[in-house]
Amino acid sequence: METRKFRLDTAEHDTVTRLLKAFFGIVCFVSSIVTFVVMSRAGQLPTVTIAAIVFLFLFGVWLILAGSGLTERYMIISGDVIILKESLLSRARRLKASGIRMIEFSQLKVSFFLEGGEVIHLRLGAYYRESSLRLMETMEEYSSLYGVATKGIIPDNEEGNHEG
Repeated sequence: METRKFRLDTAEHDTVTRLLKAFFGIVCFVSSIVTFVVMSRAGQLPTVTIAAIVFLFLFGVWLILAGSGLTERYMIISGDVIILKESLLSRARRLKASGIRMIEFSQLKVSFFLEGGEVIHLRLGAYYRESSLRLMETMEEYSSLYGVATKGIIPDNEEGNHEG
């Protein structure tokens, strides 16, 4: 099976957007540190100012992480391996076809039932229905190619159409 990558979030991840996120993240990060130093030397650090500085600092860290691509949600299907990063701050997981007992499809969710009893729920967004449909069709092809049991799929010859 050829390698296919699916983005699972609505954010743009082109080079310009990533560079802008990283740049503004660094600006927020540096601004929060400079503001903290200036305000602490002046002796003016009320709780509201500290809260604003912490927010600016954390927002800068978040933008730097987003600019570096560490917060992306995606699924890559390559051969008999599925590389899945289902949440923003989690690490990517590698699922081999031999380790997947069953794949269950529902309207906006794909569930992977692993051999060890673990269940991974991949929630698909409602924003890009076309890419969700392509992802599910690719997963259907993957499961038939590698002999993974499925649930929730009605074959074309029984129902005749897919939602789309």
